[in-house]
Parts: sequence; C-alpha cells; structure tokens
Amino acid sequence: MRAYTRAVLLIFGVLELLLGLWLTIVPRTFYDHVPTVNWTPPYSGHLFRDFGGASLGLGVRKTT
Repeated sequence: MRAYTRAVLLIFGVLELLLGLWLTIVPRTFYDHVPTVNWTPPYSGHLFRDFGGASLGLGVRKTT
C-alpha cells in the first residue's frame, strides 16, 4: 500500500511540475486554452506566473 501511495503522489507531483512550467513560461496560452479560466478577471501575466511558481514549488515538494 505504501508503494502505491508513493506512486500516486509522484504522478501528481509530475503533473504539478508540468502545470507550473506551462504557467511560468507561457501563461497567456494557459489563459487562452483552458476552459473557464477566462471567466476570471482580465488576463494578468503576473498573476499566472505567480501561480506557476507556486505550482512548481508544490510539484518539487511532492516529487522529493
């Protein structure tokens, strides 16, 4: 059971890293291509880069 839990957390960590990289490198494409994101206030690159940085931090924590 412990190995299964670690595997699932590793998968979630990798997905979080990918999301963080996407948001940090090209945040405008995330805003344009993910449904319901454009329901938020107008596009703010700073906001999406901050969220990307937080996602990178969480992804690194989950994979270690």
